[in-house]
Amino acid sequence: SPESKSRWLKFVEKVAMPLIVLFVPILIAFFTQDVEMLVSITGSYGGCAIEFIIPTLLVVAARKRIANYGPVSGMLQSKLRMGILSSNFFVYLILGWSAVCLVLVTINHL
Repeated sequence: SPESKSRWLKFVEKVAMPLIVLFVPILIAFFTQDVEMLVSITGSYGGCAIEFIIPTLLVVAARKRIANYGPVSGMLQSKLRMGILSSNFFVYLILGWSAVCLVLVTINHL
């Protein structure tokens, strides 16, 4: 029933997820001997996501959203076509570079 599903989702949102978010890192910290390695790995992957992957995906989402509005004209049209970074080639280049960085970081940490 919809009411029981709503209660379940509320339980997951208010109780289960906070407990998972709280206890998983605590368990990892208890069983990790080399904290420096743990910090370097999480920093490497998180840094790559923050610097490259998330901004690139935001650009892709913004381009799709603008495309859904239909034809654009005037100053917006000139801004969209401005510069060499307006092509999809650079989106794929940055995502490819991110993948290379992640592979190199993983090799370095092994």
